[in-house]
Amino acid sequence: MDGLIRTDRTEVARPLDEAISYPPADSFGMQRAVRVLLRRRRLVAAVAVAITLLGIGYAVLQPPVYEARAELLIAPNEPGGVTSSEEAQAARPDAIFVESQVEILRSPALALQLVDRMGLENDPEWSNGQDNRMAAARAVQDAIGVERRNGTYVVDLSVKSRDPVKAAQMANTLVELYFSSRALARHQNAARTGDWISGRLSELRNEVQVREGEVEAYRAEHGLLTVEGSMLTEQQLREAESTVVAARTDLAEREARHGQVQSLVRGGGSAETLAGSLNSEVMVQLRSRQADVMRRMAEYTERYGDLHPSMQSIRAERADIEAQIAAEVQRQAQNLGNEAAISRARVGTLQAHLSGVRGRLVGNNAQQVRLRELERTAAAARGVYEGFLQRYHQVAEGFAGLGGDAQVVAVATPPSEPTSRPLLTFALLAAALGALAGALAAFLADQFDTRIHAAEDIEEKTGADMLTSIPLLSKRDLTALPRIDRHPAGFVAAKPLSAFAEAIRVLRLRILHAGWTQKVRVVAVTSALPGEGKSSIALCLARVCAFSGQKALLIDCDLRRRSLNHLLSIDPQVGIMQVLRNETQWSAAVGVDEASGAHVLPAAGDCYTAEDVFGSDAMKTMLRNLSETYDIIILDCAPVLALAEVRDVAALADGVVVVARRGQTDAMALQTALHELKAVRAPVLGVALNGVDARAPGRSSYADPLYFSHAEAGMYTL
Repeated sequence: MDGLIRTDRTEVARPLDEAISYPPADSFGMQRAVRVLLRRRRLVAAVAVAITLLGIGYAVLQPPVYEARAELLIAPNEPGGVTSSEEAQAARPDAIFVESQVEILRSPALALQLVDRMGLENDPEWSNGQDNRMAAARAVQDAIGVERRNGTYVVDLSVKSRDPVKAAQMANTLVELYFSSRALARHQNAARTGDWISGRLSELRNEVQVREGEVEAYRAEHGLLTVEGSMLTEQQLREAESTVVAARTDLAEREARHGQVQSLVRGGGSAETLAGSLNSEVMVQLRSRQADVMRRMAEYTERYGDLHPSMQSIRAERADIEAQIAAEVQRQAQNLGNEAAISRARVGTLQAHLSGVRGRLVGNNAQQVRLRELERTAAAARGVYEGFLQRYHQVAEGFAGLGGDAQVVAVATPPSEPTSRPLLTFALLAAALGALAGALAAFLADQFDTRIHAAEDIEEKTGADMLTSIPLLSKRDLTALPRIDRHPAGFVAAKPLSAFAEAIRVLRLRILHAGWTQKVRVVAVTSALPGEGKSSIALCLARVCAFSGQKALLIDCDLRRRSLNHLLSIDPQVGIMQVLRNETQWSAAVGVDEASGAHVLPAAGDCYTAEDVFGSDAMKTMLRNLSETYDIIILDCAPVLALAEVRDVAALADGVVVVARRGQTDAMALQTALHELKAVRAPVLGVALNGVDARAPGRSSYADPLYFSHAEAGMYTL
C-alpha cells in the first residue's frame, strides 16, 4: 500500500507519478561538477596550496645549475636566401637539412659517445648506480639543448651541469664528436655509394653489351645491314631509283634526236638543215669544207663564169661534199636509232632491278619493326648506364663536398652565473597540479561522502520526494531576536516575510496538496537521527499554519527529549500522557502559542514509559476527536532510528514528513528510516532538507526549490 495517505484512518490513494518530484540529476554533469568543487573548495584549496608549496620547496632545494653555450654554423651545399616567413623557410630543403643536423646533435647516440669520451658513467651527477652507462646517456641527453635560430643557419648548443667547467667541456666535446661523426659518415657514405654504383655499373655494362649484341645478331640473321646509319637496302633503292631516272632522261633525249632526224629525212630537209641537227665532228668538218667550196664557187663564178673548167671542177667537189654529208646524215641517223634502242634496253634492265630492290625492302619491314624495338631497348640500357657512369665520376671526384658545411662560430666557456631557478615555472606547474589533485580529491571525497548535501542527493540516494529546502539561519540572523526566541520558530514569528518563513509555507502547501481526494489532517514530523531540527521545523510549521488562518495543533510525541518545552520556554503540568491515561481531558492539557495562536499539546513531566501508548486505542481515539476540532494536527515525533514507538505514531498519521539536515544526515541512515516507515505502511510524503545555505557556493542547484527563492533578493525581508 505504498503511496497512500490516510485521514481519520481512511486510505486515500495518491498515485506516485502524481507526486511532485524533480528531474533526476545526471550522474556527473558539468553543473554538478562545479557544485562539488565549490562545496569542497576548502579541500581543493588545501590540496592545491600544499602541492604548490611542495613544488616551490623542491625548486628552492635543488642545487644551482650552470648552462654553457656553443654556436655552430651549419650550411647546406646550396644555401638559399633567408626568407622572412617562418613557414616558407621551414619548407625549404636547406632548412630541412639544418633541422636534420639539429636532431643529430640531440641524438642518443651522440650523448652516449659523450658519456664514453668524458667517463660520465662514473659521475654521480649523471649516474644513478644502476646501468651507469645508459642512465648517464639519458641524463646527458636531457641536459643537452639544441635550437636553430629562426631564419638562419646558426645553431645554439647548450649543456646544463652543476659544474660550470664541466658544462663547457661537455659542450665543446659534443661539438668535436659531431664533427667527427660527420666526417665518418661522409667517408662511410662515399664508400658505400661508390661500391654500390660500381656494382651497378658492371651490371648495366653487361646489360648494354647483351642488348647491343642482340641487335647485331638480328641484323646479321635477317640481312638488315646498315651503311652510314641507314639500311643497305634503302641505299640500294635510292641508287636504283636515281639510275632509272637518269636512264629514262637519256633515253628520252636520244629518242627525241632520232625522231627529229627521221622527220627531217622523211620531210626532205636540206643537207644544211640535217647537218645542223647533227652535232658530230665529221659533220662539222664536212660543213666547213662545204662552206669553203661555196665561197670559192662564188669567186669563180664572178671571175670565170659558169663555163670555165674551174667551175666544173668546183661543182664536182661540191657534189662530192654533199654526197658525203648525206651519207653522214644516214649514218648518224642509224647511230641515233641504235643508241635509242640501247638506252631503252638499259632502262628496262634498271627498272627490273629497281622492282627487285623494292621487293626486298617490303619483305624486310616486319624484321625492321623487331629491329627497332631491339634498338630502343639497347638505347635505354645505354642511357641508364651512361647516367650511372656520370654519377660515379661525381661521387669519385667530389663526394667530400656533400653533406653541407659546418663550422664553430663560438666555443663554450664556463658560465660565471648559474641559470635562474625556475621558481615561477615550478610554482605555476605545482599550482596547476595541485588544482588538479584538489579537484580529484574533491570528487573522491564527494563520491565516498554518504551525507546529504543538496536536494538532488535526496532523490538520487534515497529515492524519496523532495518537499522543500529550509534555509540555514546564521547566528547573525538570530542575534536581533530576544534571547528567549533565538531559534527558527522565533525567527518565523518575528520575520514572517523572510525566505525562511517562505520555505516553511512551501512545506505547508506541499502537505495540504499531498492528498488526492481529501486533505491531509494529521502530519507526523520526524527524522532519521537526533539533532536534525525536526522539532524546530514542526513548531515553525504549526506557526505558519496558524498565520495562514488554519486552526493548528502541535503535539509533542517525543516523550524523552520534550524539545517543544524548551523551544516554547514552558513547564506544563499535564500533557499528552495524562490525556492518553484518561487522567485529564485534552482540552485541559492544550495550551496556546502566544506568538502565532497555534495550540500545543506538550509532554509534561517525566512522562516516558515502556507502555505502547502511541499504538493504543486511546491514541487513535484522541486523534479522531482532535481532527474534528483542528484543521491540521502536527505530531512532533522522535527520530525513527532512535525509538521504535515512532513507527506507531507515523502509521496513525495521514502523512509523514522526514527532516534531514544538510551536511549532517547520512544517506544510508535516511534510506533506512524511510524503509522502516514503509515497513509499517506509513504514508511518507517526502523529505524536508534543513539547514541549506543557498548563498554558499555549490550548496544548491536547479533541483532545489530554495534556489529559486533567492533569485530575487528584494522578494523577502529579514
